[in-house]
Amino acid sequence: LEELDDEQAVQAAVGALRGMFGASVPEPRKHVVTRWGADPHSRGSYSYVAAGARGSDYAVAAEPVGGQLFFAGEHTSVEHPATVVGAYLSGLAAATAVHKMLRKKAAGPAAPQQQEVERRAASPPPSKRAAAPRREPASAGKRRRRR
Repeated sequence: LEELDDEQAVQAAVGALRGMFGASVPEPRKHVVTRWGADPHSRGSYSYVAAGARGSDYAVAAEPVGGQLFFAGEHTSVEHPATVVGAYLSGLAAATAVHKMLRKKAAGPAAPQQQEVERRAASPPPSKRAAAPRREPASAGKRRRRR
């Protein structure tokens, strides 16, 4: 594709989409054709964990900024870095985060009762909270006799 001119590349892409989804695929309104393999700054690059870095650095790259700027791409996927799958899954995750943020904004400030429900939902369940050690009943450890 990188050797085709822009119009040929667009027609090749539209042809592939029509092959998958049928003739109803419309012509694009606009297009941008990139040539990553020929770009002297990328040369078709993808992300990797550099010496001294950690895989968790991918998660840092995925963190939203100010709750309004969200990131997606293979460079944000801890589980599938440097892959198309990672790019796709991170796009779904970012879209879900944006959707959640927009729904929260549209709902406006929560009523006090709703805030309490959300607070309780965010706190760990009783089984996970630190609790005083329980004493075992006297019958603990004894087998129950079957009849």
